[in-house]
Amino acid sequence: MYTFRIMLEYCSCQMSAKSKHSLNGPIIKIRRGLAIYRTNASPYYYARVRTPKGTHVVRSTKETSRINARAAAEELASAILTKAGPVVPTNLTFRYFAEQFIAEAKIAVERQTRNPAYARDSEYTISNKHWGLNTHFGDLDVRNITTGEFSSFMRSVVTKKPDISRSILTALTSTFRNVMKIAVERSVILVVPQTPKPKVGKSTPRPFFRFRPLVSKDEDQYLKLLAALRNLEKEQVKVRGVLVTKEIYDLVVFLTNSFLRPTYTELYALRHADVTVSEMPKSLMLTVRKGKTGYRVANTMETCVDVYERICQRFKEANDNRNPGPEDFLFFPRLKRTHARRVAQNQLNEALKVAGLKIDPFTGQKHTMYSLRHTAICMRLVLSKGQINPYTLAKNAGTSVEIIEQHYAKNLPLSENLVRNLQSFGLPGYGER
Repeated sequence: MYTFRIMLEYCSCQMSAKSKHSLNGPIIKIRRGLAIYRTNASPYYYARVRTPKGTHVVRSTKETSRINARAAAEELASAILTKAGPVVPTNLTFRYFAEQFIAEAKIAVERQTRNPAYARDSEYTISNKHWGLNTHFGDLDVRNITTGEFSSFMRSVVTKKPDISRSILTALTSTFRNVMKIAVERSVILVVPQTPKPKVGKSTPRPFFRFRPLVSKDEDQYLKLLAALRNLEKEQVKVRGVLVTKEIYDLVVFLTNSFLRPTYTELYALRHADVTVSEMPKSLMLTVRKGKTGYRVANTMETCVDVYERICQRFKEANDNRNPGPEDFLFFPRLKRTHARRVAQNQLNEALKVAGLKIDPFTGQKHTMYSLRHTAICMRLVLSKGQINPYTLAKNAGTSVEIIEQHYAKNLPLSENLVRNLQSFGLPGYGER
């Protein structure tokens, strides 16, 4: 009993003892966002300051007198708030316009004027926790964002992630400009700040289907793909309930000879009104109205003329001998554009699987519908034997000479003519054995 009584007295004392961190008196509010108080841990008053971001900063006033502590708290608040900077109105922050841009991107996807990945990729570029645009610009006033600020951000991204790819840096640049364009449209700023292209980051080779003379006839990946598509059609294979027909074969051939992007705004947006058959030389002139780089007219290789004739004939057979109208789509005309793209990609994936071409052994990347556009560009660079003008090719493909050099030309061997030129000698006797 004696021991039990001692234990009860000990527990009672412990429960009645005050924590050293508990308040010693009331919290004294000086004004909104500023207060002082004391705890049992110190004889000094503490100042609690609310910042523009809604967080609290606590500092010791080093004063035991309430009057002196109030004065010290005012000085501390002034220093803390000056360092924090002025409060930027929400509707002027970069974060606000980034949200506006993402909302518009989602609307564009719903209207099928943009690829479904467009909004998703843009949002990821903005909100990534490690290198996203909001990590640096989110709370900044768009009126004060300069070219220097953008360059500083890009340098910090490369410092944090030295192995970052050039494509991500390019995505950061384009998304930044798109957000700032919203601010221009809202008349908040006059112009978008200059965004110098970063000269760092890894250049990722674009996967394409190898063809002769890069590989032997037996190893020609493009021919293997076409053979796989013909076999799927011949065997009447269904992919996710949809029969494989000649249409996917023609789509693949068309992409590889037209330089178009397999997107809603280019390939899947093509209507018969956008096609003109040219005889000098024999080719198609394709009007791309809202491509990735805007409006352009793309000229195809001669093979596309044969494909187009088969498309028109197929349409007549499926529509009681009626010719296609100007507003009819070229590929999968009866399907909605989202469904048409999905069907084409699924059937291509099946052909890649059958041909053993899903992974490009040279880059380790997956082959997709985009690989056909890459193949088209590489074919022109190689098969023209160095005669193609890079500017002409870039303009026709809706890209830039720099992109062709970075992602295509520098990863291809020199043409036969260029090698011969490399080995030529201007003076007799030099180079002889």
